[in-house]
Amino acid sequence: MTQRENEFFTVMRNYISKEKHSFHTPGHKAGAAFEKGFRDFLQKNIYNLDITVTPFVDSLHEPSGCIKETQGKISALYGAKKSFLLVNGSTLGNLAVFLSLFRDGDSVLISRNIHKSVIAACVISGIYPVWMNPEIIPGGITGEVSSKIVLKYLNSYPETKAVFITSPTYHGIITDVKKIAEVCREFGKILIVDEAWGPHLKFYGNGSFSAVNYADCVIQSFHKILPVFSQGSVLHICSDIPDIENMEKAVSLLSTTSPFYPMLLTMDYAAGLLAKKGKKLTMKMMKLGSYASKKIKALPFARVLDKSLLPPGNSLDTSKITIDFERRGLTGFFIQNFLRKHGIGIDCANPLNVIATLGFGNTKEDVDSLISALKKLPHRKAIKFKEFSFPATPSEIALSPREVYMKYRKKKIPLIAAAGQICAEMLAPYPPGIPVLLPGERITKDVIDYLKAVDLFKCSAFEYGKERENKLKYITVIDV
Repeated sequence: MTQRENEFFTVMRNYISKEKHSFHTPGHKAGAAFEKGFRDFLQKNIYNLDITVTPFVDSLHEPSGCIKETQGKISALYGAKKSFLLVNGSTLGNLAVFLSLFRDGDSVLISRNIHKSVIAACVISGIYPVWMNPEIIPGGITGEVSSKIVLKYLNSYPETKAVFITSPTYHGIITDVKKIAEVCREFGKILIVDEAWGPHLKFYGNGSFSAVNYADCVIQSFHKILPVFSQGSVLHICSDIPDIENMEKAVSLLSTTSPFYPMLLTMDYAAGLLAKKGKKLTMKMMKLGSYASKKIKALPFARVLDKSLLPPGNSLDTSKITIDFERRGLTGFFIQNFLRKHGIGIDCANPLNVIATLGFGNTKEDVDSLISALKKLPHRKAIKFKEFSFPATPSEIALSPREVYMKYRKKKIPLIAAAGQICAEMLAPYPPGIPVLLPGERITKDVIDYLKAVDLFKCSAFEYGKERENKLKYITVIDV
């Protein structure tokens, strides 16, 4: 092999050799969450387990044996009408739900705090999204819509067929899903919840934080928290409203015909583990998160997202730890690189904070190593964070995302000349990370001013006063 041909191997080998403590997905944490017998079996047989579809095992597309049994075990655990195994992450679930439930031209209320796969779902289904602005938490963190916000939008847009929200959010914020469901029932609307980050919530306390108790469709990424290989996810049908046969066809249409069987096997393993000790393992993980937050908050100039910062009716998943050292003059990117040098990998870094994600495979030793490394962080001049007011007037939805992607050519133009144009990309500047423009929205002067203000702040605050050109110069629009 030449050096160029061998580059990927070298990068991966170096990465795994340096990371000793994982605070990112997947939840098995380098296999630590698997019980010894199963872990040894996987290590010994991983190559042989990578098989083709065969009648001697089962097919994901027409399950009649062990895969069907696994889906049944999972639906029983979560109290769902039907559960589908997903082999392309929660992305597949979002796509399948939109393809199954909606038709070209339908409108759906969607929170702006979405995964990008929802844009793809809009393109595939042809729906017109009505974007809802979620709440912004102090410190530039994006929350989620509340029941009051959903009620306001439903009164303004009664023609919408459904409501789509994310709970918990990437930062672990759990909105008042039960009350949102009550509002949806009152208006006769379908409720879909992207619960990718919350497959464990059904096993926390009395399980009331989980959306499976209230929504019509719930999508979960088992692999993010549980002992499951990457991409392993589940779509739950939780009411009689969705047509199960239509959903089954949509999932099959969008799924590969060559699934990774070791991943499917870990999903069955996780279902068995949840049945035996799901509550115990979830409580252990949540307590570890609370312990970590308490210790980190005690560090000089540290700030950790906690429930006291959340809007009324919201809760916090303590397995997600959002850590902020802006008062110590440190960006999230600096912290990420610093922790990497100490053998610690985290899930996300942005200008203001980092997110450490716990899973079933984390231990107190992992958490203590994280705390010990954070104690060694340097001090710099404090970052003066500026809270931004999101543009009050929603942008006009001039085209559906499908029309943007399928009917028009695109071009890049200077941002300062974009007023009145139709946006052809998603722009979500951080802070706070909420999309201020989505495909099909008309660009306004207020939005341009907002984007320029956020960009100017980032250039000044994170370059410690150095003069520098703003990064955001151009924007992609449709070419008409």
